[in-house]
Amino acid sequence: MKLKEEHLIPMENEIAVAGNVFSPRSIKRDVQTDLTEAIAFCGGVRADADRMIRVLKKSENGTYSREVWVDLRDLLTGRRQKLYLRPGDIVIVSNDKKKKALIRELPVPIKIPKDYT
Repeated sequence: MKLKEEHLIPMENEIAVAGNVFSPRSIKRDVQTDLTEAIAFCGGVRADADRMIRVLKKSENGTYSREVWVDLRDLLTGRRQKLYLRPGDIVIVSNDKKKKALIRELPVPIKIPKDYT
């Protein structure tokens, strides 16, 4: 079964990375992780990935009330400071600038299998 981005809700102590990366998954992290490290843990971005990356930041009350758009080129060249992620955050790498992935709260979090591609 192929899971869609809207089904990607990270478990506790995990950061979810979805979309146009080589190995989309939830990453269990006990140490501070930045956006580029999270993408690297997923094998990096695919050649046709959009350079604008969407990060949904999970608030203290458990909702995704804040989104941050990051230009990957600016991040990699040092024109933008590192963006640190927290458990519960969701990273979405799209391949279409006009498409906005929708993240819906699900009653039960879904663990993304390691072999999901």
